[in-house]
Amino acid sequence: MLEISGNDIVDNKKNKQPQERKKLDKLELDESGNYSKPTEDQKEKFSTALRELSEIFENVNFPWYLDGAMNISIYLGDQIRQHKDIDISIFKEDLSKLNNLLEYKGFGIFIIFEKGNKQNLRLLDEEELSKLTSYHLCIKKIDLNGIIQDHEDSLFSNVDLHVHDRDENGDTIINYSGSKFSKEYFKQIQHELPNNKTINLSHPAIVFYHKLYAYDKINRPYDLLDLEKLAPKLELKDFKMLKGVVESEFEKRKDQIRQIFESLWQFIMPILQLSKDKTIIKEKLSEYPEIKNKIKIKDQKTIDYVDIISKYLSENSNISKEDFISRSFEITKPLEWLQERMKILNDLEKVRHD
Repeated sequence: MLEISGNDIVDNKKNKQPQERKKLDKLELDESGNYSKPTEDQKEKFSTALRELSEIFENVNFPWYLDGAMNISIYLGDQIRQHKDIDISIFKEDLSKLNNLLEYKGFGIFIIFEKGNKQNLRLLDEEELSKLTSYHLCIKKIDLNGIIQDHEDSLFSNVDLHVHDRDENGDTIINYSGSKFSKEYFKQIQHELPNNKTINLSHPAIVFYHKLYAYDKINRPYDLLDLEKLAPKLELKDFKMLKGVVESEFEKRKDQIRQIFESLWQFIMPILQLSKDKTIIKEKLSEYPEIKNKIKIKDQKTIDYVDIISKYLSENSNISKEDFISRSFEITKPLEWLQERMKILNDLEKVRHD
């Protein structure tokens, strides 16, 4: 059980120095590409985490939601796999209330940032939280000086915090994509636990959306299994809604990328009127601010694009703006990621409702 008392209130003005974030072990699949069954210890940790969650958020006066795969285990009535962390989401307007609650119960809200090749954390105070414009945040148990107290046997050592916004109609705007969801999908779904307390689950379609976006066939193959487990909990209207969201993001992204290529064309065109030398063209393209920054961090896709498009421009005469933009799309494939998401949606909808 959590040891909670008013004496655990933290002075957030203490210890604002960065603290290293411990890496989680990668969730591995077995030889057949399935989850490994959770051990008894992992099941106990899962049950304890839910109980602690219900105690921390008991009787709060703002909406909050359990996100991530823990929802799927609860929806299905059986723990599907090991859960390495907890995902929680709230609305931006309630961030101050959450911070006050966590301070009282011995926790702090940290911003996550990269430093070298490591992720670091820094404790945020009330004023900083009110001014945040990006929300890569987590929650950590801390001592009276704000020092992180990680406990290997507790999922509360790894809590990711997602902060979303709401528009004037009360619809939810997802922080990392900007996509909008009807407020109907953010009604709190209460789930009662054996301790007679409740936690709030996210709607299955929202969990599906988060998992769809997190999926990476190399680094996070288990997300696809999570989606397959979750699909039976979605209705046809949910799949229709999700496909509409992805289609909207596709068109928005397409327009944004096109604007970048149009700007790049205007940037390179004066040089093309003077020279067809690949080296000169490549040097000029490398001066474009966005390209320059990515080359500086050795982004291989950008380096390859500059090399290929320079060769194309040097070897072909009478290239139009549309030619350039079309070839740039072919090389970079900026919409491939969203197209893959749409295919997953279509495939799982077909399996679910055939």
